[in-house]
Amino acid sequence: DAIAYLLGIDGGGTKTLVRLTSPQGQVLAQASGPGSALRIGAAQAWRVISQTIEDAFSSAGLRRPADETLAVGIGIAGENVAQWSADFRAQAPAF
Repeated sequence: DAIAYLLGIDGGGTKTLVRLTSPQGQVLAQASGPGSALRIGAAQAWRVISQTIEDAFSSAGLRRPADETLAVGIGIAGENVAQWSADFRAQAPAF
């Protein structure tokens, strides 16, 4: 399947930032949400990230496509804690 969009995600303790771009790197939108550091738990981190992704697509006037068509890079606070990282990865969508 072809990649429809690229997403860069910065999951910090106080806020989550998402940048949405075309496959060629053209910035389409940015969105911010509450913190998604892994200390809040993997499930809650994914909820925040997912909502912030939705907000980015909405800001761009686009409908969010299937996860399989998204290429996503995530930097997230708490990834250095092995169990938190394992839990986060285990619950990851099908990007």
